[in-house]
Amino acid sequence: MRRGFTLIEVLVALAILVIIGGTFLFFFKTGLDAQADADEFLKALNACRAELEELRATPWAGLRPSPHITLTPITYDLYQVELKYNWHPGRKPIEIFTLRSKYQ
Repeated sequence: MRRGFTLIEVLVALAILVIIGGTFLFFFKTGLDAQADADEFLKALNACRAELEELRATPWAGLRPSPHITLTPITYDLYQVELKYNWHPGRKPIEIFTLRSKYQ
């Protein structure tokens, strides 16, 4: 009786390890990609918040639309503010709606 493993047994074990390792690496890369997208989205969201804060600090007479901001008058002293920010090509843009009153 011989002891040890045959070449076929070693190759099958190696193939199983390669499949498990490849699956692990695939999920690891997918997780890293999702984290990178989340970081990019968070940076864009913070840029939107900064623009809204800048708009809040702007006097009523100085309100002007910009490439990202659309101002729609609702009444003579109330605007609907739409902020649209394209954070990644091919992805849905971030859209934020709020109201801005003449009387803060």
